[in-house]
Amino acid sequence: MRNVRMWVSLVGLSIMALMTLRFFPGNWLSDDYHLNSIVSYLLVAVFFYGAVYIMGLPSLQYFGLPKFRIKALFAVVIAFSLPITQIVDEGLEYSSWLDLASGIAFLLALGFGEEMLSRGFTYGVLLKFGRFRAIFFSSLFFGLLHINVYFPHELGWDTYYHVFSTFGFGMIMCALMIVTRTIWIPVVYHAMIDWHIPFDRPVKSTGEDTFSYSLWDNLTGPLFSLAFDIGIMLLLLGIDRARMPRMPKWFWRMAEKWKLVTPGTDNYAFIGEN
Repeated sequence: MRNVRMWVSLVGLSIMALMTLRFFPGNWLSDDYHLNSIVSYLLVAVFFYGAVYIMGLPSLQYFGLPKFRIKALFAVVIAFSLPITQIVDEGLEYSSWLDLASGIAFLLALGFGEEMLSRGFTYGVLLKFGRFRAIFFSSLFFGLLHINVYFPHELGWDTYYHVFSTFGFGMIMCALMIVTRTIWIPVVYHAMIDWHIPFDRPVKSTGEDTFSYSLWDNLTGPLFSLAFDIGIMLLLLGIDRARMPRMPKWFWRMAEKWKLVTPGTDNYAFIGEN
């Protein structure tokens, strides 16, 4: 009975989230799309943050601030290299400082809302069935969630590609949350990876169909990207499980002085590392 109630809660809250993400970003608050979206995503985030807290889900362990860990720092460098490279290479397109601030606020609200729903709530509900099942199904749910972008009139290959890309992205976010022991790093990463939504330069249409390939090519195309994302996820999880090389004593004395580690008799452990 407890499992039934949990699944009913998951389905019910997910439907509410789909409805919210589908209809809220419209002009329900003002004519400013960014303002509408910021408020919408913040409402989603607060709602599911409260759901995680009230239900006492195990994902609460990731709601604290990040702690200093060598493995976490290594994982962050690997993960953030992609969006940072893209932003530096292509640049941000904005008309004023107010436009820049509005875009950044929109991205942070988007990352906050979607991460609280997918990694905070959904992953937390499914964690009782095992870590890898929780990663897989919460990420699959996250991918399917993006059907609402195209529903009901624009369903097609764009939808198919988007679902697969966000499915893989979700697995990376789960792994990043696990290795950093916090959901806030994925929130920031999520905001950065979607930088193109408010800041991308407009591209003139060539009138050509982007997906004018064979049926086989269209079906298998996103699978290569998905395989790459799975590889990144496994790399991050591997970093989390790896034994770090022995550091010299002066390193630990300095880390203890800066209150970055918990001192022990024979060994030291970074604060927050367990």
